[in-house]
Parts: sequence; structure tokens; C-alpha cells
Amino acid sequence: MGFWRLTGTVISSRLAESLHKHLRSIRFAPSKFLPLVQVHEEPRSNLPNASATKQICERISYLLKRASLEPATSDKVSASDLFLYPTGMSAIYHCNGLLQQWRPTENIVFGFPYELTLKLLQTYGQSCRFYGFGTPDELDQLEQYVRSEASHGRRVQSVWCECASNPLLRTVDLNRIRSIADKYGLQVVLDDTIGSFANIDVTGVADIVVTSLTKSFSGNGDYVLNPVSPFYETMKGALSRTYRNELHGADAAKLEYNSRKFLPRASRMNQTALYLVSLLQYYALSPSSTLTNVYYPSTCWSLANYQDRMRLDSHEFTPGFGGLFTMEFESETAASTFFNVLEIHKGPSLGVCVTLAQPYV
Repeated sequence: MGFWRLTGTVISSRLAESLHKHLRSIRFAPSKFLPLVQVHEEPRSNLPNASATKQICERISYLLKRASLEPATSDKVSASDLFLYPTGMSAIYHCNGLLQQWRPTENIVFGFPYELTLKLLQTYGQSCRFYGFGTPDELDQLEQYVRSEASHGRRVQSVWCECASNPLLRTVDLNRIRSIADKYGLQVVLDDTIGSFANIDVTGVADIVVTSLTKSFSGNGDYVLNPVSPFYETMKGALSRTYRNELHGADAAKLEYNSRKFLPRASRMNQTALYLVSLLQYYALSPSSTLTNVYYPSTCWSLANYQDRMRLDSHEFTPGFGGLFTMEFESETAASTFFNVLEIHKGPSLGVCVTLAQPYV
């Protein structure tokens, strides 16, 4: 269970349901490179797997180009540069594996990320150096460390960041990280799940973009290779030899259908979260309140870094700060009391069409 949770290499509930109907016909495959069972899917959509997958990739490619900060870069992204996986963690796991094949050396996580991302890189990398605050001072430390390693003939593999981070909603100085990466020849991997590619454009600073499509896009996970990255040809060549699309046909069809309303859904999330944050900030600033902090990209010290990545305003969408915010209380008792009386759905996710709350200790 620990391996599955960390790497995301699990089967979906739709695939499990389909396999359950064929339990008596399951046989061991003659090769480890073949699926364990061949199942003819019952129609779930008017699109077959290949067609749904193609439409998903073309839709994401369009969204990455829409209202871009750097059209000269984003316009080069094509559907063939996107690689879909059954889950977001599976995408991160396979991206890490690709980088380990390319350069099996140390990676760096800059800024406090989603907990499983850090654990995965610590578990399945050569070594992982962690800068948890993502502050300008720590960025100075990172550059000094990379410079020192280079002077001793040791090359850092990559820097991993989030925009914005989960759960503190901070955004690090991505332009400076890009500059350091260019100077010392390492790759920048950016997770834009929280900001989402509806709101932010990171193609100008990332070699690889990873995102969880189970959130506001609604579906699975993927990563994108940046065609202007100096490492693009090497990474694309490696993937062309090893990548297998394991996204279940029914999951692809559902993802394609749900993502048709991605921009309106992202807009509603932006508006709702910003409204709630504006209300809660009043209590967080009150000395008598047990609510001590509200973390959101618009309230963090790193606001300018996030704004630097926000897409241009357009007739179809106004970029915002995303649908996730974090509340901090003065004590665990105050936090649990608030959580227990909060009359909304409780669950470990975000980006769905209902408001969710999750305790974080």
C-alpha cells in the first residue's frame, strides 16, 4: 500500500470495475511487458481510448498556449509533448525515473511541497536536498551549494518547485531558479497543480511541467516537455522508447468530457476562494481570534512571484489565485473544533465541484 500511495501506480476504480466482470478469464501474460489481461471495454463514451487521449492532449496544448506570457515558447508546445498517466503521483514517479536515467545524481526540492512529492524524491532518487521555506535567503544558499558542487565536478540533476505550493500557497522566485539552472546545466521541474494552467504560465521557466489533472481539470495526471528546453531532444528521445499510455479507456473518456468546462470551473473556484479568504482575513488579523493565519497566493509574502507567472487577461478567462487556501489556528484544539462543526464535505482532494475541507497537522 505504501508503494502504491507514493508512486500512484494503481488501477483506477473504473478499470477495477471492468476487470471484476472478467475475473474468470484473467490469465498471466507471457511477458512482463504485456498487460495482465485483455478486456474488451463496454461503451462508456462515443470516443475510443485513442481519440479521447488525443483530444485531452490537444486541449491541454491549447490551454498552455492560451493568453501566454511568452508565446514564442508556449506556441511550440504540441500534443506530442504531453504524456498522460493514470494519476498525478504516477506522472511524478515516472518523471523522476526519466531524470534518474538521464543524470543519476542529487536533486533539489525548493520550497515546501506536497508531502508525497518530497517523500517520493527522497525514496527513489540518488539523494535529495530540501530547502523548505523557499525564501530569498535559501535561494542564495541553493546557488552557493550548486556552485560548490560544480567546482568539485559534481552536477546536480534538477530543482523541483510548485507554483503555488501545497499547503502554504507560496511561490518561489522562479526567474532566478531558471537563471541558476541555465548557468549550471540542471533541469527545472515545476508542478503547477495548485495554480493550474488556467491561471499561470510556467513554460518560460520550466524544462518539465507536471500537473495533477484530478483537480480542477478533472481526471488523471500528466507531464509536459518544454520544446525550448536544452534537454528536450534527450528527454523526448528517451520517452519515445519507454513511454506506454496506461490511461484506462473509460477514464480517458470521462476526463475528456469533464475537461470541456475546465475554464468556467477554474473561474468559479478563483472567485469563491478569493471571497472566502477576504472574509477570513478579518478574523486572522484580530488579536482575539483563534484563527492566526490564512495562507493564499494573494496573502503570502511571495505574492509578486505568483503574479509574475499569471496569464494575461482575456475575453474568455480572468486569471486568479486558485481554489485552495489554508487556515492556521492557535492550537490543535481550536483547529479540530472548527473542522468538526464545519458543515461542508470533508476529504483529501481539491478542485472538485464541491467545497472540501481537510485537516493538516
